[in-house]
Amino acid sequence: MRRIYFLAPDIAVTKRVADDLILARIDEKLIHVIAKRNTPLEDLPEATLLI
Repeated sequence: MRRIYFLAPDIAVTKRVADDLILARIDEKLIHVIAKRNTPLEDLPEATLLI
């Protein structure tokens, strides 16, 4: 399986990228978001060590 990594400047852009991936029929379970400590991810899927 290939992985594509994106660097986004803020949460708003990250949400747009995640929405575009979902619209492109990428399974939501395969989308993971990592941010610096104490950054609220709101409804974005947070990555864990169990990926």
